[in-house]
Amino acid sequence: MKEENIIYPSLVEESYQIALAHGVHKTKAQIYKMLVKSGMIDPNGDPTESALKAGLVSEYSRVDDGNYQATSLAVFKQDNPMYAGYADSHFTWIDDQGWAVDAFVVRGVANDVLNDPDSTPEQRQTAYEQLEYAKHME
Repeated sequence: MKEENIIYPSLVEESYQIALAHGVHKTKAQIYKMLVKSGMIDPNGDPTESALKAGLVSEYSRVDDGNYQATSLAVFKQDNPMYAGYADSHFTWIDDQGWAVDAFVVRGVANDVLNDPDSTPEQRQTAYEQLEYAKHME
C-alpha cells in the first residue's frame, strides 16, 4: 500500500507538515515511528500523558471524533491552508468539536475543488455534497 493511501493520526500529519516546513524530508511512516519511539504518541497516534504534561501538544485539543485540533485559529489555518484566506469572523470554536466554518467558507472551499482541474471524482462528489449542505446552513 502506498503511503499516500494510509490515513495517519492528526498529530503525525501535523508533525510531518512542520518537518517539511523546516526542510526535514522524512516520510510520514518515519515520523510516526519516531513519535512513538520517543514517547510523544502511543501506537494509536494519541499523545502520551508525558507529552501532555510537558505541554508538547498544548496547542491542540482532543475533539469528539478522537482527533486533535489546534485550539488557536492561527495554528488551525496554518495546519489547513485551504482556510488561510478567509477572515477569522467565518470561524467558530465549538467545545468538543473544534473549529466550525460558516456557509461562505464551505461554498468557497467546495468551489475551489470544483475549479481545480487536478481534483479527483471523489473530491468533486464531496464538493457537490458540501454545496448542498451549505444551502441548509443559512
